[in-house]
Amino acid sequence: MLGDEYERFSKDLTKLPAIGFEATLREVNACYDQIEQWSAKPYAAPAGQVERINQRIKKNPNPVVRTFVADISRARILDDRADAAGRATRLIALILVHHGATGNYPASLGELKSPDLKQIRMDPFSGRDFVYKRQATAFTLYGVGENSKDDGGQHDESWKTGDFVFWPVQQKPPAKAGG
Repeated sequence: MLGDEYERFSKDLTKLPAIGFEATLREVNACYDQIEQWSAKPYAAPAGQVERINQRIKKNPNPVVRTFVADISRARILDDRADAAGRATRLIALILVHHGATGNYPASLGELKSPDLKQIRMDPFSGRDFVYKRQATAFTLYGVGENSKDDGGQHDESWKTGDFVFWPVQQKPPAKAGG
């Protein structure tokens, strides 16, 4: 397959003189400007923009744009996942400390004590608080995942179509045979 892609790219490069250096530079800059604007916003706000940006790149007649302007949505999503996991880990620690000090789980995340509580309790995928549910002897903490909606705590290991439950820790699905 790599040979086919190389052949197509080589053929596309013959179009570059007609497109021109200045036009290529303008289009690359416009794509990166759009990417920069998108990445500066919280995930949930511009979620629909991702597909428009990716389509602009994939369907661009300029081979330089199609080949070298990266599909950055994946990097953004992985960064937001890491951010969510870090925040959730801190929240879990604060919840467990609260439980150790009082014998009870907090009624809400607002009862926790931390100078940066407002920031760490926000789920990067929704722009709202992580979902916290207290039970008599336990609690559940989850984020909404990439679909930016509360699926009632239905855990999705891939983060794509359901929530990501941080606590209680979820069992990983069994590994696929041969993989």
